[in-house]
Amino acid sequence: MIRSASILVSLVAAVAAWIIATPASAQEASPSPSEAPSPSPASSPAGIQLRLTPYLWAPTINGSFNFHHPSLPPGSTAITSVGVQVGPNSYLSKLNSAIELTVELNDPHSVAFGDLIYLNAANTTATVFDLRGPLGHVSFPLNVSTSARITTTLATIGLGGVVLGTGRNAAANVFAGLRYIDVNANASWNLAGPLGNFSRTGNASESSNNLAGIIGSRARIGLGTSWYVPLYADYGGNGDLTTYQWAAGIAHSYHSGAQILLWRQLAYIGNPGNTSFISTLHMGGPAFAWSFYL
Repeated sequence: MIRSASILVSLVAAVAAWIIATPASAQEASPSPSEAPSPSPASSPAGIQLRLTPYLWAPTINGSFNFHHPSLPPGSTAITSVGVQVGPNSYLSKLNSAIELTVELNDPHSVAFGDLIYLNAANTTATVFDLRGPLGHVSFPLNVSTSARITTTLATIGLGGVVLGTGRNAAANVFAGLRYIDVNANASWNLAGPLGNFSRTGNASESSNNLAGIIGSRARIGLGTSWYVPLYADYGGNGDLTTYQWAAGIAHSYHSGAQILLWRQLAYIGNPGNTSFISTLHMGGPAFAWSFYL
């Protein structure tokens, strides 16, 4: 996680230097991944603005993970897929640590941003809803004494340009960037009895990281002088995984910042032939952000 944060800070700093060297004339900010462009106070004399946005995102996590583990089923060394679902009501009370933060630097013509999410939850009640292996396939809808521990680091950086004004009623920009994910998952179950070729109890644990290129757009639809609708969408991937993210909500701005309430959805989907640890990963839920103009 510390390595991911340092990479993120270094990349944002490099892009910041590029923006400061870009000629600018004045006015307003562009959006961050958790906040689209919003009305802001007067910028610095060079037209450059720094925005800091801590937020709380409480997604439901649905994932199918490919484990290489001899206990699934016993004696097998082949890939076995385990589907796991963990809700915020389960992990929020058992977080060991969490960081959710967006940093953005922009001028009237360009924008650079970095977004960091780190979640480390203790063992939580979960639903193991699907087991697939070389000796069988079991799907069961009921949670029978199962648990999961998921540690996730997600870092996104982007660099883009303004394509539609920076007025109070409408604004938009497009960007290109990178998304990094580091996941460690552990799943265990204790069923009422053996199902097919799977034993009654089992446990699996594995970790992986992945880097993907993305392109996207961020926009604002104004609702008067203080209220607006923030919008965000990106799409990308690499040889193993396709990833996308979108967010939409409602926000209220004032002279030194804004409060934002939105729904955020992020996904990774394995491409055909994918043998990486992540088969699918969907994270979706409400988020509340408080943005500060510095």
